[in-house]
Amino acid sequence: MFGSSGYGGKLKHNGTEIRFLNDRRGDNKIDIPLHLASASVRALSNLYFFLKHEAKKGDLIIIDEPESHLSLAKQRLLAKLIADCVNNGLKVMLTTHSDTLVLELNNLIMLNSDFDDKEDFMGKHKYQQNHIIDPTKVSAYITEKGGVTECNIDKYGMEVDSMDKAIDALNTVRDGLEARI
Repeated sequence: MFGSSGYGGKLKHNGTEIRFLNDRRGDNKIDIPLHLASASVRALSNLYFFLKHEAKKGDLIIIDEPESHLSLAKQRLLAKLIADCVNNGLKVMLTTHSDTLVLELNNLIMLNSDFDDKEDFMGKHKYQQNHIIDPTKVSAYITEKGGVTECNIDKYGMEVDSMDKAIDALNTVRDGLEARI
């Protein structure tokens, strides 16, 4: 999951320091101290080590804006990791401004439904059984107007009106521009 510019990699503690190693070989191989790695690797390294060495069922993980410094593709992978955590008995509380993260979590909730070509669909889009989220295990809230409002969650996922309105407004502007040029 770690890496930048599409390079995957891993973190390794060598006894004295934490290092980031990419998955490449030869001249493209990277083996650097964590403090020289990308911001996304540094930001998620604590989560990685907690999940690898400390996490146990019932633990609560609080993540503030985990999408920071992540590409859209990595945000989708993060959603799958969150689903994996939930499906392994961890509680996850996160704050986000990322419509991509919310949309992918909604995709994982929709995968909880049965449909004819589900296995083919999941294979084509690289989803696994442990990525599926039961909507009854999810709560979502939005802060607005000086308070907190619970979002509706159903088989289609979380309704986050403010994100939907912002995306609709952008699409309206884009459609208007496309019509004019």
